[in-house]
Amino acid sequence: MINKKIVKSFAALVLMLLMGIQTIAQEKNNIEKFEGMPHDEQEGVYNASELIKSAEYTDGGLKGFYNYVNKHFKIPKIKKNMTARIYISYIIEKDGSMSNIKILRDPGYGLGDEAMRVLKNMNKKWIPGINAEGETVRSNYTLPITINITN
Repeated sequence: MINKKIVKSFAALVLMLLMGIQTIAQEKNNIEKFEGMPHDEQEGVYNASELIKSAEYTDGGLKGFYNYVNKHFKIPKIKKNMTARIYISYIIEKDGSMSNIKILRDPGYGLGDEAMRVLKNMNKKWIPGINAEGETVRSNYTLPITINITN
């Protein structure tokens, strides 16, 4: 028969290990707040959900932004019908400009590169987001772009 003290000691050890693993995971999560972005660039960057007012595209809001992308996106020649989704992340800076534009998911065929080109060539600015203290702040966004390709 197993001694009760040994079982209690083992259970306490397992609990401490689990708590230690959770603490390490939380610390890593705090350090790597935005995947792929160097830690020093993360300072002062808010997720859209943390803002009392999200950033807004100056030429028609989100609808205007999608219209801009739709108008300037040139679909590469692809010989098959398909629906592709590209995910891009970017930061709206305090001055309303876009920075740190990154492709998160690229379906291939040059679609990710084209989306990157369109966003980097934007000349219109955004109205930056505002945090709970009423300050203009840098904010991080992820944009899905859906492309329907038909021959």
